[in-house]
Amino acid sequence: MVRGLGIVLAIVLVVLGVVTWLRIPIGAVRNSIVLVGAPTVIVSWESTHSQYVVMTVPPELKIEALHGYGSYSIGSLWNLDTLEKRHGALFLGSLVENFAVPIGWYSTHSKAVGDTNEGVVQFVSGEVSFPSLIKSLFVHSSSLTIADVIGVWRATRAIDASTTRVLDFRSLSIGTTLTMPDGSTALQFDPEKYDGVVGDLLEDVPLRKDSIRLAIYNTTAMPGIGSRVARVIEHLGGYVVFVGNDESGYDGLCELKGSKERLLSTTSSVIQSLYGCRAVETTESLRGDLILRLGKLFEKRYLPF
Repeated sequence: MVRGLGIVLAIVLVVLGVVTWLRIPIGAVRNSIVLVGAPTVIVSWESTHSQYVVMTVPPELKIEALHGYGSYSIGSLWNLDTLEKRHGALFLGSLVENFAVPIGWYSTHSKAVGDTNEGVVQFVSGEVSFPSLIKSLFVHSSSLTIADVIGVWRATRAIDASTTRVLDFRSLSIGTTLTMPDGSTALQFDPEKYDGVVGDLLEDVPLRKDSIRLAIYNTTAMPGIGSRVARVIEHLGGYVVFVGNDESGYDGLCELKGSKERLLSTTSSVIQSLYGCRAVETTESLRGDLILRLGKLFEKRYLPF
């Protein structure tokens, strides 16, 4: 009886997989999955699914969390997210903000990650294999759906030593050692060190070749939002020519203004995919080829829940 149900379930999953395979388009922007554990591993791929960047991050590394939570170690931030039943909203958003890379999904792991680049690649290949991803739907804490499993497996099936660049932050320094009031020490994430190590590894070639000049305006009262967004877009290969403030407020999330032609560009597609901005066609003269205005709803990601 149990065996029969297992066979039926397997057939259903295969059928769903084939249907989903046919329906899922190739993404227009870099994406990633984070494998949460000790260490946490970020697996990122560019839009053509031919080159990969894998980052291993020690759980004790402290990063600045979104929504006013302050500085938390990655391990503690995951535990907090789980405790408060945020379903990855706090954890993933904070990782994206600090590591300047889009992350679409999370899944936990409890396996040992190798100490060599080859060992890390072998670990990742196992975790994003189709059987492991299917297993994560039932066994692990995961944000994946069956459609996501097909999409992630489809995007990562070419991972091997020749296509993957490993950045092992267990040994590469991207933090600053802080002395706490009780005399203990903590490792705080340093964006400048990280940016120097990563360089242009997270760039998407189609976005870089687009060469669309982007001006970013913060219409809120919270300083620094525009620079944070610019950092992510620049890591992906975007061309930001201006970051500043706009006193004419915007109540929505964000809006992207430009000509009809510019709004059909790769840059426009990437920004809309990343942030869900409203596209506004205009013929007026702009400071860049595209204008990105960040509004009050965008500001909420930095305010308490």
